[in-house]
Amino acid sequence: MKILNQTVIFCALISLSISIPGYAANTKPKLSMEDATLIAKKKVPGDIKSSEFEHEMGQDVYSFDIVGRDKKIHEILINADTGKVVSNKIESAASEAKEAAEKGK
Repeated sequence: MKILNQTVIFCALISLSISIPGYAANTKPKLSMEDATLIAKKKVPGDIKSSEFEHEMGQDVYSFDIVGRDKKIHEILINADTGKVVSNKIESAASEAKEAAEKGK
């Protein structure tokens, strides 16, 4: 009986986590990568070094690393549903290396 109760609780938790907005496995953003790219390049003109769709700062975002005209790497996060720029920061060489190492795991 104890195993049955644990199984029921486990299934209920799984079902609840699937139904929470923003946590669905295959959420489709309202904004396309192409539209987000235009927004990012308008904010920081330069060459895009990398781009990806990810969940950061509690929201789905498109993340861009752009080598700006100032030759610095700017990390721009664009909200994938609203198109709003939610972060715009210059990355140091140390933070860039740390991010690359974390992605390699």
